[in-house]
Amino acid sequence: MRTRTRLMALPLLAGLAFSLVPPTASADQSDAARASSAISWLSDNSGDSGMLESYPGTGDPGLTLDAVIAAVAAGAPSAIIADWLEAVEPVFKERAIYDAGQGLTRDTGLIAKALFALTAAGDDPATYAGLDLRELTEDSLNHGAEPGWAGAPFGRDSVNAFGQAFVMLGLAATGDLPSSTVAFVSSKQCTDGGFPLYFTAGQSCAQAGSKSDPDGTALLIMALRAAQADGIGSSQAPLTKAVDWLAGMQRPNGSYYGAVPFTAVENTNSSGLAAAALAGLKPTHVARVGDWVAGLQLSSGPDAGAIAYSQADFDGHDATTPLGISRGTWLRATTQGLSAFVPRSFHDLLASEPEPEDDFVRTAPYTLPGEHIVNGRRWLTTCEPYSQTERCRTNIWASVVELRSGKYQVVQGWAFNNLTYLPSARSLWVNNPLGYKNLEGWTGDDGRRWKTDCDSAATGSNGCRSYAEVTVVSATPRPAGGYTFSKSNTFVFNNIVLFRTR
Repeated sequence: MRTRTRLMALPLLAGLAFSLVPPTASADQSDAARASSAISWLSDNSGDSGMLESYPGTGDPGLTLDAVIAAVAAGAPSAIIADWLEAVEPVFKERAIYDAGQGLTRDTGLIAKALFALTAAGDDPATYAGLDLRELTEDSLNHGAEPGWAGAPFGRDSVNAFGQAFVMLGLAATGDLPSSTVAFVSSKQCTDGGFPLYFTAGQSCAQAGSKSDPDGTALLIMALRAAQADGIGSSQAPLTKAVDWLAGMQRPNGSYYGAVPFTAVENTNSSGLAAAALAGLKPTHVARVGDWVAGLQLSSGPDAGAIAYSQADFDGHDATTPLGISRGTWLRATTQGLSAFVPRSFHDLLASEPEPEDDFVRTAPYTLPGEHIVNGRRWLTTCEPYSQTERCRTNIWASVVELRSGKYQVVQGWAFNNLTYLPSARSLWVNNPLGYKNLEGWTGDDGRRWKTDCDSAATGSNGCRSYAEVTVVSATPRPAGGYTFSKSNTFVFNNIVLFRTR
C-alpha cells in the first residue's frame, strides 16, 4: 500500500494529512458524455409535432417541458431547447386552459412547469402562447383549498406535490415567492420528514393517513431550496428534515424506489429526481445514484443514449434492435434519469442568467492556472468548470510522507494544498456548508468533521474558508539523522469559496 500526503511547511516539523478529498466532486467527463448522449437521443426521438411522445402520435407538452429542464441542467445546445419550446407553444393554451363544465379552468401544474422551464431557458414567460404565465401562476394561490396551496378556478382539486413544487420554483424564478407557500408545505410534512404526493384539505399527513413519497419529496426539496435562496428563513427546518429522509431512503445499490403502490420498484425516474434534489448537499448519495443509472443506459445500438426505467426493462431489451411500443417509457425515464449524470437542483437553474461582470483578477498561487514561484515555493494550479463557476486545485512542491511497507518515508513531491471556488453569487451557496459560517462544525458524508469561517479577518470579506479534521503525522528530524514520526488529529485548511462583489 502507498499513501501519499503532505508535510506542513514548518522548519523542523512536517505534518501530513491523509486523504484531503474535497467534500463535493464535479461530474467527470464520462458523466458529461452520458448526459450528452441522452439529450441527443431525446432530440432524435421527438415526434412529428416536435414534442416528445408518451404514446405514439400524441405530443406530450409536460414531458417535453421536463426535457427542456433536463437540457438546461445539462448545458445542452440552445437549438435543441428552443425547438422543444417552439413545438409546445402552438398547443399549450388549449392544454393549459379548458372548460371543466362550470367555466374555464386551468392545469396549474403544467402552467407552473412552463413558467419555470421558460425562465430557466432564458425565454420570456409573459407572452408564451399569448399567456402571462407568471400572472396565472400567482393567481393559482387564490384558488387553493388552503392558504399557500395552489389551485385553479372551477377546478375539482388543488395541485399535488409536483404542481406545488413547480408553482414555488416558477414564482421564485421570476420574482418574490410568497412565504405562505412554505407554511403550507411545512404543515403537510409527514413525521418522518418526507412529503405525501397528494395533500388533504384541513388535515396533516398523519391525519389523512398519507405516506411520504420519494418523487414528491424530491421536487419539494428543490422548491424549499428555492425558498431558502429567496430569503424565507422558515424553509430551513422542513428542508433539513426532508433532505435527511430522502437520503435515508436510498437503496443499497444507490437507486430509489418510487411511490407505493404506483412505482414501487427501483427506477431511474425517482433516482434522477433524488440526485437533483440532493445535489450539493449529499455528494456521496448523488454519486451512487449516478453509478446505478449509468448501468441502465444503452451504450450502443440504434437507441444508444436511452435510459431504461428499471433493471428489468434494461435486461429485457436487445440493444441491437430499435425500441418498440415501450419507447414512451424509455423517453420518460431518460428525461429524469439523466439528472443523475449532471445533478443540479432545479433551484440552481434559477441563477442561470449571466452574472454582472466582476473586477476579479486571477492571482498566483490559488486562482491563476500554471506553475508559479511564490515566497520561494513551487506551486501548481489547474482550474476546471464547476457548476456556474470554476474550481481551481492548487498543489505545492513539498516534503511529503509516504507509507511504504508499513514504514513512513519523507520524500519530495507535489502535495495537495487547497481548492478555490472562483467568485460566484452568494445565493448559489446558501445550502452548501462551504458557503456559510459554521464554526461549530458538522460531519460530512466522508465521515470527517468540517468547519467553515466566512467574512472574517482570517478570510477577508466576500469569502469563506473551510477546514477538515484529518490525521496529521509530524516528522521531527533526529540529530543523528532520520525522523521521529508521531500522529495527531487536527483541522487543516481545505478550500476557499469566493463571492462576487456585485
